[in-house]
Amino acid sequence: MGDEVKHPSYYNEIYDKEVIDIIKFALTKEEYIGFCKGNFLKYRLRGGLKEGQPLEKEIGKSMEYLKFLRDEDRN
Repeated sequence: MGDEVKHPSYYNEIYDKEVIDIIKFALTKEEYIGFCKGNFLKYRLRGGLKEGQPLEKEIGKSMEYLKFLRDEDRN
């Protein structure tokens, strides 16, 4: 999976940290898990439907949120 999915450059232009790390810091564990579940579902459900977004990219994004959820489950 390319950097365009895992580490989009537009998220690092303003911040010195990954946006997901800032979100995780700002939310409770339960809120963060809900955020990740919601984004996983969003990218899965719209996969191939959003104009200009290839199915592979949307599925790749959803898998990143699934990884975040699994990482939380291990903690």
